[in-house]
Amino acid sequence: MTSALAQPSELVLGQYELMARIASGGSGSVFLAKDQRDRSEVVVKFIDAREDALNGWVREMRIALRLTHDSIVRCRTVGFDETLGAWALVYDYADGGSLRRALV
Repeated sequence: MTSALAQPSELVLGQYELMARIASGGSGSVFLAKDQRDRSEVVVKFIDAREDALNGWVREMRIALRLTHDSIVRCRTVGFDETLGAWALVYDYADGGSLRRALV
């Protein structure tokens, strides 16, 4: 399975309930989700990487977990979801629209 098969209301990494797909592309999908522990909104980014590209994604995941700055959205956790068979990065949700639209 891949993140392309993920559906709203599905539970990911044991605690994040998918609410809506908000983006998708060649390397995966991004969902708005709700953390079942504190009911906060988060973003779940699934990585659908080929085996030969996985090392680059693992490096991105490790870096994302270490970054802290007032201007950077915090990465909460990284994990492999057994049900979907995909890696997932979970970020705090930052409401405000698309960065692409803000830059254009």
